[in-house]
This record gives sequence, C-alpha cells and structure tokens, in this order.
Amino acid sequence: DFLYEVTNLVRDADGVAAQYADAFGLHPTAFVPIKSSAYGYGGSLTLFSADRLHRFEVITAHDSEKTMGRYFGKFGESLYMCFAESAQLGAVAERCREAGAPITAVEDHTLFLHPGALGGVMLGLSKPTYAWTWSGHPERVERT
Repeated sequence: DFLYEVTNLVRDADGVAAQYADAFGLHPTAFVPIKSSAYGYGGSLTLFSADRLHRFEVITAHDSEKTMGRYFGKFGESLYMCFAESAQLGAVAERCREAGAPITAVEDHTLFLHPGALGGVMLGLSKPTYAWTWSGHPERVERT
C-alpha cells in the first residue's frame, strides 16, 4: 500500500540519527529507540512525525553471525532494506511462491521478500498498522 521505512546500516546509529535530525529538520523526541537480539542490532527509528510510520531506521549490527551482521561485514555502511504496508500479504506470498521468488513469512503479519526476488533489495511487508508494534505505540495497531 505504501513504503514507510528505509533501513540504513551504520557503525554509529546515534551519530547518524543526529545527522538525519539536522539534515531533515526532525525532532529527536519523535525517534523510537529499537533493539533486537533475534536480528542482532540496535539503533533508532527516526520518525518524520510522531503520528506516522514514515522514517529511516538507523541501526548498528552487533552480531556478526546473524544475517545483518554478515551483510555489514561484507558491504559496510549502506542501505540495507525497506519496509512497506500491504493489506494483501497472502496474495503477495502466493504470487511469490508461484514465481519461485524466495520469501520468509513471520506468522500472519510480516513477509520478507529476499533480495533475489527483487533484483538486490530486501523488502519487508507488514499488515496495515502492524509496524506500530515495534515503533513505540503498539496501541495503534488496528486489530483485524
């Protein structure tokens, strides 16, 4: 339905988030600190507005054994992936399976299309409003 996030993999997430705040006139009080032991990273969501999901995810990988850490070891600071909302996760997954495109589904709320499916970019898709779960306001998730 719409793209809401671009992930920037960096050495110093706090420093780069401060640069984004300065460059785009963002107010850091709208930023949401994030970390994931499952994916091995920490950083922040630099929300352009506290009421919308639009943001840069600025993260530093801490675990060189996990996918993100291996990617960082190979490519260094770079754009890593992007995220979008879709009300059609099931249909997208089915079309990917039919095309033989590599995907990973996370329960019924998130789908990752691997770089091989899209010519080099990883795309995460989440159900509408579900990204608020990890964006500091889980109460904003609309239950369906």
